Amino acid sequence: MIDHRPKSVQKSALIQQSDNFAGYPVTEYSTAKPPLSAFVGIVRRDNLFSTPLFGYDLSRPRKEGLYRRLMLKVSLEAERHQGCVHCSGGAGNFKALRGAQSHVEYAAVWMQHLPAYRQAIFKLLAKTIDTFITPYAAKNQL
Repeated sequence: MIDHRPKSVQKSALIQQSDNFAGYPVTEYSTAKPPLSAFVGIVRRDNLFSTPLFGYDLSRPRKEGLYRRLMLKVSLEAERHQGCVHCSGGAGNFKALRGAQSHVEYAAVWMQHLPAYRQAIFKLLAKTIDTFITPYAAKNQL
């Protein structure tokens, strides 16, 4: 794919990168300081890519395809490194309209080595999540 943007814009496309994080803005094709229209932060852990930072200007015309452009960037990065993209939760209704299926995600905490009072905090947190957060998320398709 040929990038027809001016060299000054091409060079600034990657705003930050480390071994497991890269941030990319999406702006207008102009050499002047363009307004930021969208951004995505990509985190890589082994071969799994996720986007904890993701946003775009909802007032921009839909025909600009900002969401699609951001997701394309994520997909191309994952493909380049032979990885998988974890699309995460959030925007449940938006994703459901596009064919996504929701699944509950879990995190495990090893706590047998902790004192009883610290274990109690994790047990209370787990009970709260199971009792209130998970049913609410399922009900509201989050």
